[in-house]
Amino acid sequence: MLLDLHDRVSDILGERFIGMYLYGSLATDEFESERSDIDYVVITDDYLADPVINALESMHRELFDKGDRWVKKLEGAYVPMEIIRRHESNHPPVPTINEGKFYLAPLDSDWIFQRHILRESGRTISGPPLRDFIDTVSSKDLKIAVHDVIDDWWEPMFANPSRLHDPGYQPYAVLSMCRLLYTVTSGELASKSKAATWALGVLPAEWVPLINHALAWHDGDDFESVERTTEFMQYIIELCRRS
Repeated sequence: MLLDLHDRVSDILGERFIGMYLYGSLATDEFESERSDIDYVVITDDYLADPVINALESMHRELFDKGDRWVKKLEGAYVPMEIIRRHESNHPPVPTINEGKFYLAPLDSDWIFQRHILRESGRTISGPPLRDFIDTVSSKDLKIAVHDVIDDWWEPMFANPSRLHDPGYQPYAVLSMCRLLYTVTSGELASKSKAATWALGVLPAEWVPLINHALAWHDGDDFESVERTTEFMQYIIELCRRS
């Protein structure tokens, strides 16, 4: 599927196409077919014109309409070289695919994490090494990003927790909290599972069942109450804010 996507994208972009790369669990050898997304980025030599963006949208809609379960797991962005180098919150929006939706949006603060992964361990489908395009992401940068992600994404969820009712989102939230705490504590990034294993050894015993449940969860399984997950989120965010 990824090679098919690569060929379709490179045909549409033509000379604008620089390379296609994988990050997330596919880059850290922790991909789980039942729960992991397929995270990718396409680097372009410049911003894309509207006709090209429209062609990308039509291509993604065609793929999604085929009903391939792997297509539904795609999370990607089409990013010019000048944007991928470092995080700038005010850059123009770029084509993005997430949860089956194609839209234009700036890269969120979590892309500080993604840049680090892409630079240090990203997988190349085609194109030159990404280390040439991305500045080093320091431990300080990662810690700042934790607070930005909390402010931009997780904190607003307390006022509107509807996403926590989506299948699979609660275990994702629990493991993400573990990773945020690990990063703000150590200044390093880790996979969700590694961070959760670490959290089991440092957090109070009352949270052990919740974390273990999140680690063991698979698509279709039940999970804890939203209230319990929210309590854990509040607890972890408070710990992060003290760091």
